[in-house]
Amino acid sequence: MERERKKEEKRKRKIEDQYNKKIKKTQLLMNEKQWSKAIEIWKEIENISEQLGNQSYRENASKQRIFCETKHEFKVINYHGTPIIGRDYDVLMEIDKITGKIPIISEHDYYTFGFNTFGFKVQDGVIVGLGLYEKGLTSLPDTIENLKSLKKLNLSYNKLTSLADTIKNLNSLKELILSSNQFASLPESIGNLKSLQTLGLSNNKLTTLPESIGNLKSLQTLGLSNNWLTTLPETIGNLTSLKELDLRWNRLSSLSGILKKWLENLKKNRCIINAFKKTQYSKGRNNKYYLRNY
Repeated sequence: MERERKKEEKRKRKIEDQYNKKIKKTQLLMNEKQWSKAIEIWKEIENISEQLGNQSYRENASKQRIFCETKHEFKVINYHGTPIIGRDYDVLMEIDKITGKIPIISEHDYYTFGFNTFGFKVQDGVIVGLGLYEKGLTSLPDTIENLKSLKKLNLSYNKLTSLADTIKNLNSLKELILSSNQFASLPESIGNLKSLQTLGLSNNKLTTLPESIGNLKSLQTLGLSNNWLTTLPETIGNLTSLKELDLRWNRLSSLSGILKKWLENLKKNRCIINAFKKTQYSKGRNNKYYLRNY
């Protein structure tokens, strides 16, 4: 019994020594404003505090970690000579590990942000545009949500089959290009992107669209060509601001009366609809309307 007690005391002393050494290390890092390194050490200290069973140690470590995270978030760091805030820098570095160095986009290229864009655009130290064309991506890091000022995101010609759910938090996003990937479906969370004006989904394997697509009421351009769509959700009828709609080369066979009226109203509002031949609707049996695809 005595032997076990001494063994436990020795173990605790060893952990306390680790704790004290790491506390000193974080103090040095914080004095030098090396916030990202300090964050990692404070996380370790939180774990050590749990091993010691000391709640006050852990609470202090958590407070210090949060303080460092706040400092790091707005600290300006150079990414290959381009100054950006730490929050955005971390996301870029995570993607950089997959794609290699990401070039900065010129002012002209940003405004002609196309399907073959590879690079990023910065304004006032934050990333506002990111193009990752044809980089073999199979997934996006969850930290993509930290690009709070991102307005344009091009992920075309990759191997994506799903989206990080955190993409729903990109509240500033106006343009999202997901063309030429391997999406069979989209998450309902895409309906959270209320600022979205352009959504490119052509050349995927989509068989359906989420009901939440009807929440994207700011949408002006919607590209859905070359998919496997057999139906459209009636909520898509909420998209009354569309200026361009492309539904070519799908497997749509029928159209409800609600959606027929929606398309007619879009046409009246001069929306460019690339979907049907001149004879847009054909009445079949039971007076149902059938689409005639290209």
